[in-house]
Amino acid sequence: VMYQLTQVVTRSTSIPRKCLSTSHTAEALKKKKKTKKVVRSPRIPIPDVEQREIAVTSTLKDIMEDPEFPKSEIHAVVTRMNAYKAILEQVPAGPLRAVALHEGLEQAVLEEAREAEEYGRPAEKISCRRGCNHCCHRMIQVTNDEAQLLANRLLKKEEGKISNETIETLKRQAEYDSTRELDFWLLPKEESRCVFLDKKSGDCSIYDSRPADCRQMRVVTEPENCSKEATMRGERVGKSISIMGEILYSAALNLDGKEPKPLPIALLAHLSNAQTEDQQTEKMQQDMLKMQDNRKFIPQE
Repeated sequence: VMYQLTQVVTRSTSIPRKCLSTSHTAEALKKKKKTKKVVRSPRIPIPDVEQREIAVTSTLKDIMEDPEFPKSEIHAVVTRMNAYKAILEQVPAGPLRAVALHEGLEQAVLEEAREAEEYGRPAEKISCRRGCNHCCHRMIQVTNDEAQLLANRLLKKEEGKISNETIETLKRQAEYDSTRELDFWLLPKEESRCVFLDKKSGDCSIYDSRPADCRQMRVVTEPENCSKEATMRGERVGKSISIMGEILYSAALNLDGKEPKPLPIALLAHLSNAQTEDQQTEKMQQDMLKMQDNRKFIPQE
């Protein structure tokens, strides 16, 4: 999967970089007078094909609807998205496909940083740092594959048995669906804290398995601007955008026809199917054998 994703990620794109970097920079955010309502996975119609709609991230939707974005390039975005989707579909649904998505997102960021250096563009300075966890109190959306992966990680974190405290926390948080994202953000920190956020260290206990929604949150403004108090004062948060990452994540949103869900809701739905490490290893070995049997998955020289 990484071989094929890398081939797609590293191919040059004709989409103007100016259009892909203006929507969420710190400077652009300062110019915005009103905060747009966040819509997680809006569906937009494909031009000239009224019968079809595709799900995209809210960030990619903003980019594609930017007046400076050439409408003729929407086809290039959709073509790239379909290429990613075709590759991800070759991976068995579940934790393994979530890992493929996450590794692809990391590769996209690295490739775009290499490209920026090659063409002499100034590198964006990411201000996120260890212990800065304001974003760990917002509503995180996860795909169905990620939910299965995270359910397994939660079982491991709690040493094979999910505590009643964790279950009750998830149940309280699950009362807030995607339409109540602002209400969730306004909750006291102790109530909105992600169940994977370590209470003592303030670190993410599953950082290597963190959802795509978390991976795409790379800010270039001051970390303090991400706090609940700062947002209540109207401070803006500038994000570093990985366009290839947004396209890849959007491709994942179109898998199996299942919409992403808030992490607490998705976790509760999958906890009964969570697997121990031994069970995960056995399942992964079986999945790998299935992929090896699929000749079109194996890269041809």
